[in-house]
Amino acid sequence: MIRLRLRGPGGLKNVAFESSATAAALLAEASQVAQSENGNIVILAGFPPAELKLDEADTRPLSALVQTGDTLTVKPATTAPPTTAPPATAPPATAPPATAPPATAPPATAPPATAPPATAPPATAPPALASTPAPAPVAPAPAPPPSDDDPELALALALSRGEVGAPAAPAAAVAAPAPPADGEDAVVRRVIPANNSCLFAALAYALEGGAASAQAKAPQLRELVAAAVRDGSAAGDDRYSEVMLGRPPDEYAAWILDAEHWGGATELDILSRHYATELCAIDVMSGRVDCFGQGAGHAQRAMLLYDGIHYDLLVRTLFDGAPEELDVTLFRPDDARALEQVKLVAAEARRNRTFTDTASFTLRCLVCQRGLKGQAEAVEHAQATGHANFSEYR
Repeated sequence: MIRLRLRGPGGLKNVAFESSATAAALLAEASQVAQSENGNIVILAGFPPAELKLDEADTRPLSALVQTGDTLTVKPATTAPPTTAPPATAPPATAPPATAPPATAPPATAPPATAPPATAPPATAPPALASTPAPAPVAPAPAPPPSDDDPELALALALSRGEVGAPAAPAAAVAAPAPPADGEDAVVRRVIPANNSCLFAALAYALEGGAASAQAKAPQLRELVAAAVRDGSAAGDDRYSEVMLGRPPDEYAAWILDAEHWGGATELDILSRHYATELCAIDVMSGRVDCFGQGAGHAQRAMLLYDGIHYDLLVRTLFDGAPEELDVTLFRPDDARALEQVKLVAAEARRNRTFTDTASFTLRCLVCQRGLKGQAEAVEHAQATGHANFSEYR
C-alpha cells in the first residue's frame, strides 16, 4: 500500500493506492483535489518541488515516482492561456507585408496578443523549481537516547504548573530566527497544549492527520504503547522487562494509559517501530538530536522539540504564515537542510531560555515548604514523603 498526502486549494487529502498502482491512478486522484476547471493540473513532489509529468495513459509504477508518506502539492495548471496563443499570433505570421509585428499588432490584435505574455511567468515557474539542485544528504550523528521522565517527578511538575486538566489550546507557530520571504519555505514550531499528553499529541499531529485530530488521537497512541509493552513482555523481549521499565510491565502499561502521565524514550522507541518512522527529538538546552529508529531503513522522519519537560512538533511551511492544514509534518531522513533548520529553531529557543534544566532547577514542596534542587532531590522527596505538590522558584 502506498499512502500519500495531496495538498490542494481546498486543503489536505490522505489517499492510499495499491502497491501495483500506476502513475495514471495518481493523476486521477490529483485531478479531483486540484479543483481545476479545465482539467489541466500541476503535481509537485519532493524538495525543492519538482513537477511530475503524468498523463492518463501513464503506466509507470507509482512506486517508482513517490514513496509512502510523501506529500504532493497539486494545483490548477497555469498553462491554459498559452494554448490559445497560436490563433492570436497567426494573422501577423501569415501576412507578409506586416514584417514588424510589434508595430502592427497593437491596433488590431492588442488584447489577445498581450494575454499570453501576462501568463508566461507562472507557466514557467515549475520548471524553474525543478531545476534547483537538492541539498546534499548528510546523515545526522547518532546520540544517546534520553531517559524516560520519572513518573513521580512528571506528576509533581504537572501539578506545580497547573498542567493537569489544562484545556487544550489551538496550536500556535513559533518561527525560526529568520522568517521566510515570499515563496520560501521554513521550519516552524507548532506548540502543543501542555496537558500531559504533549508527546502523543505531537506525534498524532505528524502521523495521524494533522492538528485537527491530534488531541483526539493521542489516547490511541497511548493504547499502542500499552499493547506493545504487554505483548513484548509476554514474548520475553528484554526491552519490556521490569528492569528496563522501572516497574512491572502490566503496571507500566496501565500507568501509560493514564492521561496524566508523560511519555519519554520508551514511547518514542515503540511508536517509531509502529509507524516505521524515525522520531527525532531535539533537546533545546544541549542542542542534541536523539533519533529513534535511525538506521532501521525507515523512509520518513518526524521531528520534535524537547525543552526538558515538554514536546512540540516541528513542521515545514511552504510560505510565511501558511495555515496548519498545509504543514509538511514528515521529512526524508537524508534531508540535511531540514535538520539544519530545526537546529536553528532550537538555538533560538535556547537563546530565549525557553527550556527547563531538570538537573539544577529549584523547587519548593508546597506540603512541607522544603527547598529542593534538581530532579534527583524532587524524586527522592516524593518517594520518601508521598508529597507531590511542588512549585518552581528562581
